Amino acid sequence: MADLDDYLNALKQPLAVFIKDNFHDFKSAAEKDLKDFLVQAKDNIAKWTGLLANRTINAREFDSLLKGEGSLGRLHALKQVGLAQTRWDLFTAGVITILVNTAIAVFL
Repeated sequence: MADLDDYLNALKQPLAVFIKDNFHDFKSAAEKDLKDFLVQAKDNIAKWTGLLANRTINAREFDSLLKGEGSLGRLHALKQVGLAQTRWDLFTAGVITILVNTAIAVFL
């Protein structure tokens, strides 16, 4: 059965591609914000992926929990380099989509 490390490793490639394709002009800031988010939310992500793997919650509920995770909104590197709100929204939506899709692939 997959564990959190498997999940975090599976996230590396799609997140790197997402940043390269959409935020190449802010690559350092995007990578910093992503790393900070994963560190800040690690305990919650571990708990939620466990619930997903055990089918205590479904993918929609996992998505909702991620969207409610406050640490994603507290990241500032991209905003400090002047990223417009619409691109910030694209960043957060894209990260959540990748987190959910990867969790489904790894755990279900």
